[in-house]
Amino acid sequence: MKTFGYFLLSLSLLASCKKDPKSPGDPHTGIYALGVKVNPSDVFSAQTVYWAEGKEIVLGDRNTVAASITLKGSDVYVTGFKDKKAVLWKNGVPEYLPMEASEGATWAVNFNGSDVYAVGVDGDQAVVWKNSVLYKKLSQKGSYSGAVDDKGDIHYLVKKSGEEGGPRIKYGKNEVITEVTDPTNKVEQLALSGTDVYFGGTNQKETEVYIWKNNVKSVVEMAFDTLTTQYEFANLWVDGTDVYLFYYDTDIDKRSSVTKYWKNGTVYTLKVPSGLTPGYFRVFGSKIYYSGSFPDDYTGSKNGALYVVDDIIHYLSKGNYSGVQDIAVQP
Repeated sequence: MKTFGYFLLSLSLLASCKKDPKSPGDPHTGIYALGVKVNPSDVFSAQTVYWAEGKEIVLGDRNTVAASITLKGSDVYVTGFKDKKAVLWKNGVPEYLPMEASEGATWAVNFNGSDVYAVGVDGDQAVVWKNSVLYKKLSQKGSYSGAVDDKGDIHYLVKKSGEEGGPRIKYGKNEVITEVTDPTNKVEQLALSGTDVYFGGTNQKETEVYIWKNNVKSVVEMAFDTLTTQYEFANLWVDGTDVYLFYYDTDIDKRSSVTKYWKNGTVYTLKVPSGLTPGYFRVFGSKIYYSGSFPDDYTGSKNGALYVVDDIIHYLSKGNYSGVQDIAVQP
C-alpha cells in the first residue's frame, strides 16, 4: 500500500560500488517519478514535474506541491496540492477535490476495483475522498503518517502531547484510537500489508531501530556502542507480501554511514554508488529503487533528477532539478 507521510509528515553515505553513472539518455521504460525543476537565478519560477518513462510533464508552478505518484493500469495518479487546494492529478490533469477549509492537500491514493480513494487533509482535519466525493472525516489532531486500505478505512499515527511522561504515539483506525506499544518511542511511519499494520521508528536516542507488526514491537538492530553509533529511520515500504524498513547506520566518530534495510526479519546492507547519498526508497518486484544526490558535487555536474536500481544510476534529467521525490514502476 502507498503510505502518506506529511499529515502526515511531514542522509550521508559511503559505499563501495564503483559503477559509472549512465548518461541522461538512458531508456526509462516503466519508470514514473516526481521532481521539481528549479532556476537558481529565479527561485519563484520553480515547477513541479513528473516523468513518464523519461518524458517530462509539468504539473504546476511554485504554488504546486506533489506528494506521491501511483500507477493503476496505464493511468498515472499524483497527489498533492495546487494553490493551497487539495488536488488529485490523473495523467497530468488536475482535479480539485471538495473541501470545507481554505487549505488542504492529498497525500496518498489507493484503489478497490473502480473506486479511487484519496487521503489527505482538509484544513487540519484528516479526510478521505472516494471517487472525488468527501467520504470520511477524522477529528483527531496531530495525525502524521498513515495509509488508506482497499475498503476505504484510514489507518494513521497521531502524536498526543500534554500527557504524563511527554508526547505519546497512538494508532488510529478510523475513529478508534489505541496507544502504540512503548508510545514514547520515535514512531515515524505506518504501512499496510494485507490486514497487517506496520510501524517503523527508533528509540529517542536513536540507538535502536524498531518495527511494529499489529502493535507488537521487535528490535531490528541495536547499537553495541551507544556513544558512537546512531540510527536514522528512512522509510517503510510494502512490495506484495514483503515488508521493508530502510534506515541509516552512522558511525559518529568516523563520520561515515551505510544504508541498511530490514526485509521480513532479516537485515541487509544496501550497495550504494560511491559518494551518493540515497533517499526515497521504494521496492517493486523485489528490486530496490531509490533517489539520491552527491553532496560533494559543488558544480552540479553529477546531480539532477536521478534514481538507482541494481546499483546503476539513471538520470531522468541533469541540471537544475531538486532530485526525485517519489518513484513508481509499471509491472
